[in-house]
Amino acid sequence: MSFTRTQGSERPRQTSRREDHHILRNAGMQSTASSAAIQADVALSLRAHVSSQTIRRCLAEEHLGSRHLLRVLPLTPTHRRFHLEWYRARGSWTTAVWNQVVFSVGSRFNLRSDDNRIRVLRPRGERLNSVFVLQRHTAPTAGVMVWGAISYNRRPSLVLICGTMAAHLYAHDILKSHVLPLMQRLPGAIFQQDNAWSRTTRVSQDCLQIVITFP
Repeated sequence: MSFTRTQGSERPRQTSRREDHHILRNAGMQSTASSAAIQADVALSLRAHVSSQTIRRCLAEEHLGSRHLLRVLPLTPTHRRFHLEWYRARGSWTTAVWNQVVFSVGSRFNLRSDDNRIRVLRPRGERLNSVFVLQRHTAPTAGVMVWGAISYNRRPSLVLICGTMAAHLYAHDILKSHVLPLMQRLPGAIFQQDNAWSRTTRVSQDCLQIVITFP
């Protein structure tokens, strides 16, 4: 038994309830499957021809869209414990306090070919669900390092770093050239940086003696 569903003025589609159920079950079990892969599975399992467009419509009715995977760094249990302790220590901070923080980060952008073509079928609002997360590659590859900072009312220019972010380069090219002048213009501000090796060395800590910091 089949039924017809019409959406607006688009062409009606005809599928059986069994075919619809098979399409949705396939998408749920293989969230990275494309509509073409689901189409091939339906043809093989049910001996039925269902177009890719019909499959996409069926998934859309169940609020399943093709979206990019969330790419994250793998976290160890120790990382998770440190993160939780950090959040708990600052859980009582008010908006006024956070407005005084100058956040900074140094990011390495990968120059290797990656068209991010891996997509996943997931409901809207579930981007952080671990089922739809992909841990990204962390081994050394060709890339560039960029440093930047931002606060409630300031947005300094990005700094392109040539080579590796060594401690002496971080102290001279970032802290002395950009951070210290910025903090002098923001009395009472708090400078935030992570615990990467170049940030925790003696030469870096000496540069920040006159600045309020927190990791």
